[in-house]
Amino acid sequence: MKQEEHNKKFRFREFVNSVRRFAKGENDYHLDSMICDVVLGRYGSSYYPDELNEDIKEIAMVILETNSVASLRDRAERVELSGYDPLIRKLEELEENRDYRAQKIKEFLQRHRYVRRVVPISERLEISDERLEELAKRIKPVVRYGGKLYYIKDVDLRKIAFTWSQEFKGEAKGLEELTRIRTYHTFSYPGFFKPSIAEVLAQIPKRHLPQTLAFEIPIDITDADPEFCGDYHKARTILYKKSEK
Repeated sequence: MKQEEHNKKFRFREFVNSVRRFAKGENDYHLDSMICDVVLGRYGSSYYPDELNEDIKEIAMVILETNSVASLRDRAERVELSGYDPLIRKLEELEENRDYRAQKIKEFLQRHRYVRRVVPISERLEISDERLEELAKRIKPVVRYGGKLYYIKDVDLRKIAFTWSQEFKGEAKGLEELTRIRTYHTFSYPGFFKPSIAEVLAQIPKRHLPQTLAFEIPIDITDADPEFCGDYHKARTILYKKSEK
């Protein structure tokens, strides 16, 4: 039950963030799909938090009408229609209600201003050269060989996949697992997994940074292949801290 409620809240968070982008005039095809699903009732009442379903349905209709204006106007311009045509009358009606729809969207976003912004993956991967150099001096990549962890020879922090390195600098002793996180990595070819040190360091949660001394992305034959997530690979990354033994 807890997982189901969590999923509902996350989907609502995505919905609110899409409405925010819509209000700024940004194209969001994901929102178009969500609006259609809500209006057509494809998910029933179990997709979003129960107490928010009516609010979502109302704003979905407002956005649908807003989107209709552009398509109706385009059609009216391409086809010679009389002023009494139902299409023209509908367009005029929608145009008259423009301020009302803008106000409804503003009120919806104000009611749900507490909803946290969803950070795009591209932003999660951003890290300045100064911050990268600072973290890279302390937090090192390790690879597993023969059941043991090894530090590797230095590689380019941004351009080279650290998992490709077969040159060891020495065994990584005195480490123990801190936690496991999901990290995202760019690729030029879907079948070519190339995680960089910069990508990992940019995504280590702030709460784990003080303790983290090393990280590993398991790539042994027994490990699961990276998953696809849009234009990125999603991998399991292990963070290591100083052993307490």
